[in-house]
Amino acid sequence: MEEVEAKLMDPKLEDLKDEIEAVKNKTEQNREQAEEANKEAESALNNALDAIPGLKDVLDKFDLLKNKKSNQTQDSEATKRLEELKKEAEALKKEVEDKLQQIEDLEKWIEELNKSGQDKAAEVVELLKQADSLREDISRKAEGYVKCT
Repeated sequence: MEEVEAKLMDPKLEDLKDEIEAVKNKTEQNREQAEEANKEAESALNNALDAIPGLKDVLDKFDLLKNKKSNQTQDSEATKRLEELKKEAEALKKEVEDKLQQIEDLEKWIEELNKSGQDKAAEVVELLKQADSLREDISRKAEGYVKCT
């Protein structure tokens, strides 16, 4: 009977249990990272969406000044202001584009984390099946050894 207990306490099974627990922990960490990344993506999206009205205002002002400029003689001060507004509009446009790219990158990263988490969960399920199969195998063999003695 002690031999059966010794075989049931095989270090390989303990290692397998430890690996399963590590995979579970990693899956939970991945899930938490995905949630955090999702929150960051939503925040970045909100920031980008908040910047859009400002961009529209700047572009409207730019168009207005551009129209005024075409109707007026060349006034160097107005031209400078127009150029400044144009630069501001371009900078704001670039900022919005950068924010949108960050959002896309974060969404892609979240999708990758979710896929990784799903893959890890599937791996855990498979390892649990293998552990159950090994446990049943060991139990059958132990019963055979007990009957033989």
